[in-house]
Amino acid sequence: MVRFANALLSSYGSFLFFRHPWANLLLVGATLQAPWTGLCGLIAAAAALASRRALDMTDDAVDGNGGMGGMDRVNGMLAGLFVGATFAPGPQLLALALFAGALAPPLTRVLHDRLTLGAGLPVLSAPMVVLAFVMLGVGRALALPFASAHLSGSVETWLATALPGGAQAYLVSMGAIYFTPTLVGGLLVLAAVLVASRALALLSLLAWALAVGVLAAFGLSWQLPAVSASATAAMVAALMAGGVFARPGRRALAVGMAVAVVAALFSLALTNALWYLALPPLSLPYLATLWLAMAACGRHRGQPWSSYWLDFPQVPERSLEGTRLAETRGVGIGSLPVRAPFSGTWDVYQGFDGPHTHRGIWRHALDFHRLVGGSAHRGDGRLLTDYYCFGAVVKAPVHGVVVACRDDLADNPPGEVDAFHPWGNHVLIQVDIGVFALLAHLQQESLTVATGTLVAPGQPVARCGNSGRSPQPHLHLHVQRLPMLGAPTIPFHLAFVMLERESAPAPDALAFNAVPRARERVTAAVVDPALAGAMHHPVRRRYAYAGEGQWQAARSWEAAVELDMAGRAWLVSSNGARIGIAEGACAAALYDRHGPADSLLDALALAAGLTPLIGGKTEWRDAPPLSLLALPQILNLVCWLLPGLLRVESHYRRKPAATGGWHQEGHHQVLLGKRMLWSCKSMARIVEGEGVSAFHVIGADGQRIGARLVSHGVKPDIGIAGWSLPARMVA
Repeated sequence: MVRFANALLSSYGSFLFFRHPWANLLLVGATLQAPWTGLCGLIAAAAALASRRALDMTDDAVDGNGGMGGMDRVNGMLAGLFVGATFAPGPQLLALALFAGALAPPLTRVLHDRLTLGAGLPVLSAPMVVLAFVMLGVGRALALPFASAHLSGSVETWLATALPGGAQAYLVSMGAIYFTPTLVGGLLVLAAVLVASRALALLSLLAWALAVGVLAAFGLSWQLPAVSASATAAMVAALMAGGVFARPGRRALAVGMAVAVVAALFSLALTNALWYLALPPLSLPYLATLWLAMAACGRHRGQPWSSYWLDFPQVPERSLEGTRLAETRGVGIGSLPVRAPFSGTWDVYQGFDGPHTHRGIWRHALDFHRLVGGSAHRGDGRLLTDYYCFGAVVKAPVHGVVVACRDDLADNPPGEVDAFHPWGNHVLIQVDIGVFALLAHLQQESLTVATGTLVAPGQPVARCGNSGRSPQPHLHLHVQRLPMLGAPTIPFHLAFVMLERESAPAPDALAFNAVPRARERVTAAVVDPALAGAMHHPVRRRYAYAGEGQWQAARSWEAAVELDMAGRAWLVSSNGARIGIAEGACAAALYDRHGPADSLLDALALAAGLTPLIGGKTEWRDAPPLSLLALPQILNLVCWLLPGLLRVESHYRRKPAATGGWHQEGHHQVLLGKRMLWSCKSMARIVEGEGVSAFHVIGADGQRIGARLVSHGVKPDIGIAGWSLPARMVA
């Protein structure tokens, strides 16, 4: 029953991808300002849940474009609200709401298959539009009387006298999102948005002001019902295209404002076009605008749109943390991560915007060679074999397929160039997002791949040579938009390399997003198989810990690895809190924290949230979410009121432990600009065969939160026996 009630209430917030329980309650309260409207919404949402269960439709765990994410019950709820707001109270009204809710799951499934799976567009409230038109026709056929205007209560009357006209118009448009176009209803919807996301509340205000301002320029007053409906469409369009579906930033704000204007004009046009059919535009204006934006600026359009749209919609506060984390970990927006195309240590001969050939449309490129004692060659350098990099193995920097290659051109004698074939022998690899990585100036007859060969990072493809426009042996690397040679280059960065700069040598510092400059040394990181095995988390793996510090009295704390319907792995604690697991070739990471409060899971994510699988002594930086830190209340309030103002910088160091395994320490600072406001330290002990055997976080006040591993094993499953082993006691 509790699960049913939670699913019922979450239908309200799920329309705007809210997860906060108080936001759901506020939205329910907003709809109940018109009691029959709110009742019809609840009845329809309950009917949708019952219909889905009767039809054996499981609730997809995916909230993004790949699954319905509970949109069937959302559409049932919205259709019920429409019915309740349209027709007069009575038994027939409740029957219509029940019927609309029952139809929502199968209709949502059909539209999901056609729109999402077929065209890559989110279904959102499209089923509600269809259901609303059907219910409107049924109600007219039954000669049901239409609902009267909302009655004004004492609070409504007080707000009407206390608030200026603009604030009243904004609240009415806000309430209309949930079919409650009243001041009290709008105030409660605004409160729900503020609880879930302050950024979305600001975005809705800006979208409303812009839409009303544009329509006012055409001589239309905000007091007109059509203008109020247009402003509502503008707000929802901005919240979707510039908020929950977009990576936060100036581009998201610009897109949100643009779609707000378009949605307002679409709403005005559809209101007049559908007036002759006696049909309301409902969600059509914002849906058409959002789908148009996604189709016109889809990921297939290349950078920067390939990383603009989120895979899993969420409020900007969460996606901002994810964006910062992704950029720090080398998978940020606007730049393609690539691996070093060589082994060992090489030097950068020419970097981005280099003085020789990296100019104009070819500005994003790197040239590598090898120096020994400051020299690129042995002896006098008259022979190609005198050069240290000549003949060295060249490796694929990305996953992809070879779309063009050649190795029939002769290598130039030192000091000579082949101007007729500027790229020389080369390999062009297409990456799955539609861009291409080029390795050029390769050695004659050195290719180990052919057109159509699938390659992975680190796979040998050729040898370094001196073909094409190359006066001395070196390796050229760039990423380009199109498949033809000489196409414009785009930004990229090297991931999992050690950088040694002339100004501050730090060969042990691991970089995830390096763009080295000329004369800097780049060392390709080498994965430690033992460490990689220790940080591997198979599905159904279980870890049992005993608390330390303030958790010392706790009997145990457990976490297990589970797989969701989208194929993502999660580390789920015993109280239901969870965090995503990502395992790559060079690092293991924890990200995307969800669920109830769990200080131990937060401490684990802070101590071992990013673990490079590089052997030996190393150090690196990360930007974990603020929510993982046990901050003072005043800083929590600042984070809530002003999302994005504060940020976390973490500096990690790891070294092999004398008694076996690895000892990993972290220093975490909360910054306002460059000023440190708060800090804490973390520790993780990693043991081969066990993973993280101990971890703790010590705050600025000396408070310690942590745990040590007691046992590890595998949870049993049908036909699979579980097992458990005690942890080794390692000092």
